[in-house]
Amino acid sequence: MAESALEARGVWKTYHTGEEAELHALQGVDVRLARGDYVALMGPSGSGKTTLLHLLGALDEPTKGEILYGGKSLAGLSAKELARIRGRHVGFVFQSFNLVPRLSALENVMLPTSFGSGKPRAERKARAEALLARVGLADRAKHTPAELSGGQKQRVAIARALVNDPAVLLADEPTGNLDSKTGQEILAIFDELRAEGRTVLVVTHDAGVAQRADRTVHMKDGHVVGTSGVL
Repeated sequence: MAESALEARGVWKTYHTGEEAELHALQGVDVRLARGDYVALMGPSGSGKTTLLHLLGALDEPTKGEILYGGKSLAGLSAKELARIRGRHVGFVFQSFNLVPRLSALENVMLPTSFGSGKPRAERKARAEALLARVGLADRAKHTPAELSGGQKQRVAIARALVNDPAVLLADEPTGNLDSKTGQEILAIFDELRAEGRTVLVVTHDAGVAQRADRTVHMKDGHVVGTSGVL
């Protein structure tokens, strides 16, 4: 069996909606991604897929169960240790791009390197410029998000996600705000990243997006209800 990159074991996520009411967003979920896997996570709204993505990305903690990176549990880690994992090992791409409006494309890509990387600014800038060139935006480095199209914003977001050279890329509806042609261009970049050996997990409602992945995990009402593709 290939080495595990990311894993959820018996994960529950419960929210308290009143004095006694509880909402179980996840109920005993088990998901394992080996190194180099490209997995799609599908399900209707409210199925728990985005909640699971946040737990896998160490953006939130499970109520019960555990999340593991490289076979090592995140349980009991401090907020600082979890932030280090997010910064060094995971890249995030969101439907809404989450770019800082007042910063240029180059500054947005450089932003994750500003927190404890220890690398000289010139080196961090060169890395960001190289990534912008890779996603076809070398000539847009000085433009702010307001001066970019939706597809260009998502390319900036992908470059930003890659700037610290993460092993895992987590994407939440990365083509949801894009036209079909631009969406295919973004997915082609994901194909390249997977070919490089990165582990890619994409949350999507779109069966066409899921078809690009090696495997699709289907969710409903906080449960994994099936898996299709290469097992």
